[in-house]
Amino acid sequence: MLELGDMVLRQRQPDRIKRSNVVLVGGPGQGKSTLSQLIAQAYRVALLTGASPGPSVQEVIDDTRSALARLGLSVPSNRRWPTRIDLAKYAEELASGAEVSLLRWISTRLSERTDRDISPSALRGWLRAWPWALVLDGLDEVPSVDARRLIYSKIDDLLTGAEDLDADLLIVVTTRPTGYDERFPADRFEHLQLQRLPAGEAAAFAQQITDKRFTDDDEMRIKVAARMRDAARDPVTIRLMETPLQVTIVSFIVEKFPTLPPDRFTLFDMYYRTMFDREVAKDIPIARFLSQHRAQIDRLHEHVGLILQAASETADGAEATISPHGLHDIALQRLLDRGFTPADAETHAGALGSVRRIIDGARAGSQRR
Repeated sequence: MLELGDMVLRQRQPDRIKRSNVVLVGGPGQGKSTLSQLIAQAYRVALLTGASPGPSVQEVIDDTRSALARLGLSVPSNRRWPTRIDLAKYAEELASGAEVSLLRWISTRLSERTDRDISPSALRGWLRAWPWALVLDGLDEVPSVDARRLIYSKIDDLLTGAEDLDADLLIVVTTRPTGYDERFPADRFEHLQLQRLPAGEAAAFAQQITDKRFTDDDEMRIKVAARMRDAARDPVTIRLMETPLQVTIVSFIVEKFPTLPPDRFTLFDMYYRTMFDREVAKDIPIARFLSQHRAQIDRLHEHVGLILQAASETADGAEATISPHGLHDIALQRLLDRGFTPADAETHAGALGSVRRIIDGARAGSQRR
């Protein structure tokens, strides 16, 4: 993505890059938001090249350069102006009925953080004059289909306006695969799929996590590192170490429990609880729903887990899955059985269907026990 950003992406030039934008698709915990932050930070460092910032800012610049170097990346040569947007928060604003373009949303956020009133028209002039990197994070965290459609429309409006301005614009969108129907056209967006961590890379990442977490406690670092190595060799635990987030969660578990639970149910249940708490702690609309309906979601999770377990025991079901429609039907029936009216059951089933975030996150445990 940084290599793409080093190119001139104006759409009126003769040798233009057709797919000048990126959709980054990855499962829960695979690092989509982290990568979006790294991209924005890399361009901030590029913009500050040659400046004389204060000590605290310089420390952040040096840390970012070091992180890029560890990944074999260079600071971008095209000094794009980076802007990162939390799409869930933008969708909340749109859900209120406000007609807010992406440029207006950005200008409002900038005005809130400065002592100047920055208008959308001023940003439009800036977009015409200077290269941009616009990172739109968390399309999957926009809860409703209608809200996502509106987001697609606002992004398309921005792209059309950028082409009219002959702007040098790079857009990066992050999303989970669940619920994403590839509405971004393939002729304008390149789709990149994050992969699971191979066992060897998971073990190496576990060592990095341990070194970082216990920089001032050699004894604990040695103990946790040894436990993580054991976990990486265990055929059960390694199933919960396929993403950076999973490795981090397992490191928390082995810190508290010198010996991992001997039965798979307890281990996977601990993982599920940790994933649930992570989602509840997020500052997104669905977090409130998750917190208020935790008991019902637990039952839904158990029900779906049983279905996946049964499916995985068939000859061709080792990688059992359940569709969003199937999850919706299960949630709807459970609500009807509990006495909800059909209309209320349908409304709540739509919201409960969004907890596939949690089920996706725990799928490694649920479908392969």
